[in-house]
Amino acid sequence: MLATVAVLLQISVMTGPKPCDPKTLPAGAAPDTVCVGIVSLNVGGVGSGGKRAGAARHRVVTEAHRASAFRDPSAKSIMLGARAARLRQDSALVGYNVQSLQRFSLGVSFSENLRTRNIVTYENASRVRWQRERGIVVDVEGARMSSGMLSRSSIDDNEASISASVPYYPGRDELWVGTGVVSGEVDDREMVHPMAEGAEAYYVYESGESASIQAGASVIRLRELRVRPREAAWNVVVGSLWFDEDRGTLVRAAFRFAAPFDFWLNLSSIDSLAAKELAKSVPRVMRPVLPSVRGQMEAVTLEYALYGGRFWLPRARYAEGLVQIHLARLPYRLEESFRYNAVNGTDSLAGMPPIVVPMPLPLTVANQHARDSIQAAQRARRDSVNKGLIPAGRAADPACDTSTFYTDVRFAADGLTPVLTRVPCDRRLLAASPALPPDEAPDTADLFGAKARAELIAQVMSMPVQPLFAPQRPTLHAGAGLLRYNRIEGLSLGVELRQQLGAGYSTTVSGRLGVADLVPNMSIALRRTDLQHTWTLAGYRELTAVGDDNPLSAGSSLGALLFGRDEGYYYRRAGLAVGYATAPIAASSRVQWRLFAERQQSAGTNATWSLGRPMTDSNITAYGARYGGLGVDAQRRFGGTSGGLQLTSAVQLEGAVTDADARTGYGRATVHLALARSLGAFAGAIQLSGGGSLGALPSQRRFYLGGTRTLSGLSFGTAGGDAFWLARGEVSRGVSLIRPVLFADLGWAGARDDWRSGYRPLSDVGIGLRALDGLVRVDVARALYPVSRTRLSLAIERRF
Repeated sequence: MLATVAVLLQISVMTGPKPCDPKTLPAGAAPDTVCVGIVSLNVGGVGSGGKRAGAARHRVVTEAHRASAFRDPSAKSIMLGARAARLRQDSALVGYNVQSLQRFSLGVSFSENLRTRNIVTYENASRVRWQRERGIVVDVEGARMSSGMLSRSSIDDNEASISASVPYYPGRDELWVGTGVVSGEVDDREMVHPMAEGAEAYYVYESGESASIQAGASVIRLRELRVRPREAAWNVVVGSLWFDEDRGTLVRAAFRFAAPFDFWLNLSSIDSLAAKELAKSVPRVMRPVLPSVRGQMEAVTLEYALYGGRFWLPRARYAEGLVQIHLARLPYRLEESFRYNAVNGTDSLAGMPPIVVPMPLPLTVANQHARDSIQAAQRARRDSVNKGLIPAGRAADPACDTSTFYTDVRFAADGLTPVLTRVPCDRRLLAASPALPPDEAPDTADLFGAKARAELIAQVMSMPVQPLFAPQRPTLHAGAGLLRYNRIEGLSLGVELRQQLGAGYSTTVSGRLGVADLVPNMSIALRRTDLQHTWTLAGYRELTAVGDDNPLSAGSSLGALLFGRDEGYYYRRAGLAVGYATAPIAASSRVQWRLFAERQQSAGTNATWSLGRPMTDSNITAYGARYGGLGVDAQRRFGGTSGGLQLTSAVQLEGAVTDADARTGYGRATVHLALARSLGAFAGAIQLSGGGSLGALPSQRRFYLGGTRTLSGLSFGTAGGDAFWLARGEVSRGVSLIRPVLFADLGWAGARDDWRSGYRPLSDVGIGLRALDGLVRVDVARALYPVSRTRLSLAIERRF
């Protein structure tokens, strides 16, 4: 499991020798036949991929490149010194003994404005010993996995436990990301290393700040080298690197990739064989509707420490990014820290066992049956553990039948350094190990260096830190991700034209046409971002929805198509807007605002067909006028994502003036609070929301209750007005993958002067199934007031 998700960091595909598929082999194939195809297909890799086979591919460095690569003489001196140092190996460093701590988390959401749900969180604590000419021994002391979505049986403990962090071995690249192996020259099929030979064709360099530290009687001078790509591309980085000026070794780094990797657009230019292999595996009729896949590593920080007055070794490493598959956003975070017990201390290395790496079976046709037998035995043992035939506290490895630990032996990414990993068989001891951080507790001890990391990111990863301005070729995007269905447009088809301009700028031109209304929608947006702060200037003519939720999302479109329940009111708007959003790296808050001037008008219903009942619900009549105003949305999350206590809060404010004869403007405010708690097999949640207004709210800016996002037993729009309140509660029990849930909802919406008056609130109760930590819900709700009826509903990702 972890081997699959831990590489979701920057997309990479490799081809090479692989087992043959008997169905595709020609008749009479020789027993020693070895096939070639895709051997790794992942969205990233933090130093674990190994070198790509074949000759490196890179641009020719011209005199023009050399003349423009360095903004000052110091930058050239720093870069050339670092280039030479990364190819040297300090033979005086013969070994180390370190306590290694690692945490990896992967989440999912369908919108950046919605709560991110935890897919998996993994923590590993290990003792790592390395000795030159012998290899690496990893003794796993603690390992813990948790998930809000996956069942316990789907987590592969063996893969999880052997994924400990190793800080250094000869030939490991000090930048950590990419292949993880030092290469003398650039290969632009992978990350273009800014210190590699030939990097001048891809980067420009500028010297930055300087500092000095005292190490005994010596003073060590540090210099900053600012790295800027010549163009915004998926395989180049932008940021700052600090080096020991005398030794040329890396001391500190903060950088990000300059642009996301678009899988289908970029794959063929990287590896044509991989593209052909992948195309053959996908039926031709399915290719037009394949989901888009994009990934970008948004922040990497590295901190080194000096040991013995000579050796710079990793102290903390961090990577954060986002993978987007179709509509699903998969944010990830990888944190590592190292505490050295000894560097070059032979006493601590004396007990290292010998390491012998077994020879793998050759990938020939003759050995296919043996490989299949091994895999079948491994699956059978895992099934025995899951069915209780083998005690659940024991690892699914045959060695645990006769020993208290099992071993894994393999080579590191360089293909030369052997790694022996020893893992205790008892899962419970690993999960309860004191070597791990306290479960579900804040990192008060700052074990992963979060404070220093935040300061470093804020210092060197700001809006001015960008690639050079160099517009790239526009790319056209269409397909299933731009489809939607509602009672205004019917089936609506969209297309986007995107272009990276460089210097943080990008443009997006989009068009959309509904089959039912045949009203074209268009928008053009210019953005500038450093991935923490984003400015947007947009012009638009579009259909939009009432309220803070998004009825035009994929989940709502599915409900309209399947059940005939289009849970939204709509209106059209055309105008200009300036927006700003800030979401600091590694933070749990987000603030955005939007200044707009637009014309708003009604949208008529045009489509009624669905697979269920006809969509006969009417739409509101929007108050047509020109509006100019400001909207603000602030969100904050407290607590972890892997369980325990979580508090989510959101505030929306909006005010506008209008040219309508009888109206001068309005103001509206909404507050949401959601508290969730998991305790073993039980989980509960409470949501409290409320909103009010000033002035005369137009119908398209009022508050409405009913539907799957508020009271699922009632139709959307059952009640509405210029004020509302809502209270929801639920309790569930079961496995993480799917839980039965009991819930109850209360709410009111109406005139703001009446909210204290005597009235009976809207209400419902019900039961349902909560799958994937609530990402998907099926509810059977009984409305109690103002009507009495039972309603089946499907919801995909509520706001809380």
